[in-house]
Amino acid sequence: SQRNFKIDLERFEKIIISSCEQCGRNTKMDLIIHQSTQEFVQKFPNAIMVDFQGEQQSHFDEKELYFIGPEGGFNNDERLLFNRKISLKSSNILKSQTAIIAIASKILL
Repeated sequence: SQRNFKIDLERFEKIIISSCEQCGRNTKMDLIIHQSTQEFVQKFPNAIMVDFQGEQQSHFDEKELYFIGPEGGFNNDERLLFNRKISLKSSNILKSQTAIIAIASKILL
């Protein structure tokens, strides 16, 4: 269950540092934990929800902030929080990690 998921910040920090070293990045990314989707949207009201529903998107802008949710999708209350919703052009349901990689590759390429 997602409610029982415990975030291991120390492990994530090691992964971020290792990733930066591997790709030659000289600045470390920040990891920010939010307690709820609502808290996230309050802090980042222009964030774009990436969901199964929404306009299909093939181009992603590195200046935008994308909110990628769980494999099971968002509930209706969560969908209502976002002003803009998009979906990846894919007939497959992607794991969250895979969706992140797909969007990052579209930004970089």
